[in-house]
Amino acid sequence: MLTRRLLPPAIALVVIAVVGTVLWLANRSAPVPTTAPKAAPAVRSCWNVDSATIGRQLPWSGSPVACTAAHTAEIVSVGQVDQRLVRTAQKAKGQDGTVNSFVMATSARAACLDKVGSYVGGAWRGAQLTVYPDFVVPAKDGFFACVIAQVADPGGQRLVIRTASLAGALSGPGAASLGIDCVGDSTSAGDSASVGGAAASPAPSGTAAAAGLSFVECGQPHTSEFVGLYTVTPANAPYNGPEIQKVVSAGCQQLVDSFVGVAAGQKRSDLRISEVGPDSANLWAGSDQTFACYASASTPWSGSIKGIGTRALQR
Repeated sequence: MLTRRLLPPAIALVVIAVVGTVLWLANRSAPVPTTAPKAAPAVRSCWNVDSATIGRQLPWSGSPVACTAAHTAEIVSVGQVDQRLVRTAQKAKGQDGTVNSFVMATSARAACLDKVGSYVGGAWRGAQLTVYPDFVVPAKDGFFACVIAQVADPGGQRLVIRTASLAGALSGPGAASLGIDCVGDSTSAGDSASVGGAAASPAPSGTAAAAGLSFVECGQPHTSEFVGLYTVTPANAPYNGPEIQKVVSAGCQQLVDSFVGVAAGQKRSDLRISEVGPDSANLWAGSDQTFACYASASTPWSGSIKGIGTRALQR
């Protein structure tokens, strides 16, 4: 017959306390950092990076440069997502980890889009600018930098080399040069452009955002002209690709008709709409649901179509 020896009460209490402490230490969350890591770039610093780097996690290789020197990127702000998301990120694995990372990215995007307007001094969506919410390693700590850049095409694929800060740029004398006017065939290739502007939205959709196109002045031959911005409502609407496409197409068509000046019931068969905006579930989440609308044609024309009514395009 087996006998069981009981631990003395005092020793039993010690064992229970030790086991409880070990379990608590194993399951407790690590403290949430509240100070940005040293890898975070300084606010208002400028960097000369390529298009393959600008959207990656920080830190970037190299060092910041003076904003009066050649550069392609500028740091608008540094922030941190909700600390509850950071706590979840410390433990989340598998599908839960993927979902939490998506929500963190959504939060960072929304914060950056909210801050850019005050930084540049105006409505940046109608300008040749694009924004990148880049996380700072370790990303699970939730720190991110809002990066802004000028780009040379509607799709935001080619960065513009600048020698001046974008801080307050849309409220200064150079604001007009950052505006979106028309889109024509690119005259230069490569990763960066020394002239041109930037995309008002993060993802291309339609002919205005096709590869090989650049922002140009409307006096030059072009195949698209910017007519305005259309925002899908209500805010925080769920993503439904086909329905959003339908709504945006109708909204942009109204902007085109108003811009051209055609009467109710009239249509121009030589013009069609195209748009640039958050056209995927990933880009839609946390966005401002705003699309840049263009009037486009199959062959180039010169001059603006604003107010031309039913008159022929100037070829």
